[in-house]
Amino acid sequence: MKITRLGTSALLLGGLLSLPIAGVARAQEDLVQVRVERVRETPVVRALPLSGRVFSRNDAAMSLTLSGEMLWVLEPGVHVEKGEIIAQLDQKPILLRKSELQHQVSRERVNGAYLDKELTRLRRLQQDNNASERLVDESESSRDISRLELKSLESRLDQLDDELRRSQLIAPFSGVIAERSKRGGEYARSGDVILRLTISRSGTVEDAEVIRSINQRMDAEAVRAARTWRYQPARLHGEPVRVFKVISIRFALTGR
Repeated sequence: MKITRLGTSALLLGGLLSLPIAGVARAQEDLVQVRVERVRETPVVRALPLSGRVFSRNDAAMSLTLSGEMLWVLEPGVHVEKGEIIAQLDQKPILLRKSELQHQVSRERVNGAYLDKELTRLRRLQQDNNASERLVDESESSRDISRLELKSLESRLDQLDDELRRSQLIAPFSGVIAERSKRGGEYARSGDVILRLTISRSGTVEDAEVIRSINQRMDAEAVRAARTWRYQPARLHGEPVRVFKVISIRFALTGR
């Protein structure tokens, strides 16, 4: 009986001893190699290339209200301060007209001074019955006409001073030049409709936006004509891209 018990105990002990060994073997087979790295925080910026336009809250389309040769205009991307000149027309034709008017004003002032003296002389003669009332009236009328002519010339001088002021495009606020429709040496016309075109990758005009208007009818005709145009597609790194282009359209009246 003792031998049986001992045998049984030996078998049990062997079984108990064999279980941990098998469990360790299976655990070793299930091990997975893990690499441990230090955690670092890195900002991730998502970027998507798109064609489009960005407008400032203070975006303003400005244009000259005079016709003339454009001497220069600032390049897109240039920062300007409020009151700084953005574009300049050739002022020489205006200055020449102003000089001519100044001579006419001087001549009319001399003429007016002579007519004042002549009227005074005739009135003295009339008191002595040596000049007729008709002569006095004619002299007074000539003097008044001369004064009116002088005022008209002075008004025209003021108009030329205003044209000189408007021959410069002044920045109404500080900012950056976004785009331009004319270059130095080109002729700017105050009667042109200015459009901003959106040109597709295939070269067709997707959109036409009126920047400077003349009237509703001419604006509509300019947009209608622009939508029929076709351009050579612009390319970036060899691939066609959408672009924006600013153009001016001039209307001319023709008679039949």
